Amino acid sequence: MSSSTSLPSLDPLPLPWFLFFAFFEPITTCAGAYVAIFTPEQFYHDLIPQAFRGTLTGSGGVKATLKSVTGASSASLLALGEEGRVAVSQLGSCYLLLAMLSSFVIPTVRSTLCNPKTATPHSIRGAEKIMRNMLIALAIADWIHILLTLQLLPPQPSTSILDISTLSSKVVYLASHPSSWNPLLAGNVLATIGLFVARSLWMAGVGRRRSTKGGAGSKGGKKQ
Repeated sequence: MSSSTSLPSLDPLPLPWFLFFAFFEPITTCAGAYVAIFTPEQFYHDLIPQAFRGTLTGSGGVKATLKSVTGASSASLLALGEEGRVAVSQLGSCYLLLAMLSSFVIPTVRSTLCNPKTATPHSIRGAEKIMRNMLIALAIADWIHILLTLQLLPPQPSTSILDISTLSSKVVYLASHPSSWNPLLAGNVLATIGLFVARSLWMAGVGRRRSTKGGAGSKGGKKQ
């Protein structure tokens, strides 16, 4: 069987996956970057959902009572402090960096290594290895982000009489109290889980044909 005839079907970035990783994910990441950079006080305030709020100490030593109402009072937003504004804005710049890496690197990989006119079995395997290693790194970062987000929630939600102090108890509380979520927490946890699932599906070969067997490019190449 000619290897050249199978190259198009072995593209590690067929159109649906290419659009997802090179455009959809960077756009959603840029949305988070925009909020963090241009409205750092609101971003900082929304890191803790209303159900988990009590009397918190803001950055810069400013203490503010976060009222159990929808939206943030001006006092609570100002509790961020100058150091906090810098930290949140820098977080936004990290989001922007991740978005730019995906939107610049992935199209380059596809256009240079997977070009139907110039692609070779070696370049296809190389593109798949690049994508796999990139997605493994992002998948690890996904779970670090999720676990830190949940672990650092305050231990005593103001609306609960239960002792919510461990990571598992926080997960149970959030799962059983949908109203305790806010959009930012949902993005940090649920949306990130969705991205992890997408990366896992790509690595499992869903929606594409893998150019290697058993995840080892050298073995797959030598067997042909």
